[in-house]
Amino acid sequence: MKKISFFEKEPELYEKTFGYRDFKVQASFLENIFKKNKVKKILDIACGHSPQGRILARRGYDVSGIDLSGPLLELGRRRAKKEGVKMKFYKRNMEKFYIGKFDAAYIMFNSILHLNSINSLKSHLICVNKNLKKGGIYIIDVSQSP
Repeated sequence: MKKISFFEKEPELYEKTFGYRDFKVQASFLENIFKKNKVKKILDIACGHSPQGRILARRGYDVSGIDLSGPLLELGRRRAKKEGVKMKFYKRNMEKFYIGKFDAAYIMFNSILHLNSINSLKSHLICVNKNLKKGGIYIIDVSQSP
């Protein structure tokens, strides 16, 4: 997987670039699924600064996030601290990771498309499976809508 690095020097530009998205609506969509499935512990994959994860954590979920970008993860940590939200952020490649067992995982913003080969996608799905509890759910956002 090739790392995208244009937000590395100024991760705040990521917020400005994608800030038009309605993160609260996205988090509520996810939460509706999580409530129906009695989800408590969640993994945000390719989380960046994890705006949805921070909202879900504020709503009482145990959320961890993984991303390749150290600066975006650090921005997420700063935002979480400022918001009084407890979250864990890990620098991991979404093709090869193990964090622990989760009730659910999700990947937003078409980030699944960064996996641009069958082998990358297979490796990713194997890792997701290893990180989900039996019966866990995985939500993949492949829309362009807010």
